[in-house]
Amino acid sequence: MIFYIYFNPLQLIRKISSLIVILLMVILWLDSPEYIRLWS
Repeated sequence: MIFYIYFNPLQLIRKISSLIVILLMVILWLDSPEYIRLWS
């Protein structure tokens, strides 16, 4: 993992950002009825 960070920082950043996006989507999906009521 350390070598991977040194040799491929851009790909690591992409993976982390995609993981964050997926986590946000899951959280929004789980709480979607409440969010829809709040923002609509």
